[in-house]
Order: sequence, then structure tokens, then C-alpha cells
Amino acid sequence: MTDDELEQQLRALLSTRGHEADRREHDRALAFLLAHADEAHPRLLALLDPAGYVPVAAVNALPLFGRAESIPVLERVMREGAQLISMSAGQALARHPLPDAREALLRGLEYNREETKVSAIDGLMTRGDKSACAVLQGLLGHASYELRYHAVRAAATLGCITAEKLKQIAENDSEQDIRELAASLMSKA
Repeated sequence: MTDDELEQQLRALLSTRGHEADRREHDRALAFLLAHADEAHPRLLALLDPAGYVPVAAVNALPLFGRAESIPVLERVMREGAQLISMSAGQALARHPLPDAREALLRGLEYNREETKVSAIDGLMTRGDKSACAVLQGLLGHASYELRYHAVRAAATLGCITAEKLKQIAENDSEQDIRELAASLMSKA
């Protein structure tokens, strides 16, 4: 593989065109990059500077490599990136196969920035790890509407919350959206 081939495949992966042929080219590029992981992985990591433009396709590809060195980079993007890229980084950590990715998501709950906490909550929900239940339950009464909303949804999805607790939230939360969410989730608890 040459540097030109690697560049061409990176461009195909990062293309924002959305036609079906473009998606197939994206998938082929991803397969190529995974097959040449030692060369491709560092190049993808280098693209993740939260102070600049961060390509979502690069964030989404990183967990597929399963490498430990991507975890702190994804955590930084979750912590510092714009809201949508922070959410993408949280989801990438959720899909990362190494246990340190779960720890990065838990650390995300400790940051002051609300976007980071929401990204971490949603990542924990996607990861599907019930060991996060205690942390999520602790956020059910948080002052922030957005954090409460995401915590209720994540806790219910993971089976961390009883139907009785959802009923209490549905009857007593100060926000109508959260009351409606809790009511809609009661039948699943």
C-alpha cells in the first residue's frame, strides 16, 4: 500500500456525499483502512482535534479498530467537541470493545459541560452495561432538564428503574416532556 492509496481511501471514508454508490465506496474504504490498521489508525486519530473540524466518519470508524490509543482521543472529543460531534464520540466509546471505553464514559459524567454529560449518558445506554445503573439512578433527580431526560431514558432502557419509580417521575417531575417520557416507559419496566 502506498501513501497515495491510503489518502484516497481516507478521502472516500470521509466523503460527505450520500448516494448509494458513495456509501458503497465508503464501506470499501473502511474495509481497506481496517485491513491496513497500522497505517490508517494513526491517521484517523490525527483528524480528531476538537478545536477544529472533526469528521464524524473518522469518529465512527475508530471503535472498529479496537485500539486502546483511540479511547483518550474519543474522550477528549466527547469532552470538548461541539454538541453533535460530542454525541458521536460518546457513541463511538459505547461501541468500542475495550473496557477502558466504559471508564471514559463514566468520567464523562464528571465534566461540567452538559453536552459531555448527555453524550456520556447516551453512550452508557448504547453500551448496554447495567453496571452503570447506580450512576444513572443518581442523575434522575438532577437539576438539569436535559440530563434528567436522558438519565430517565437510559435507566429505563437498561432496566435500572422500576415501574413504580417511573410512575413517581411521571406524576411529579417539573417538566412535561420528562413526565410524558416516564409514562411512556412504564410499560417497559
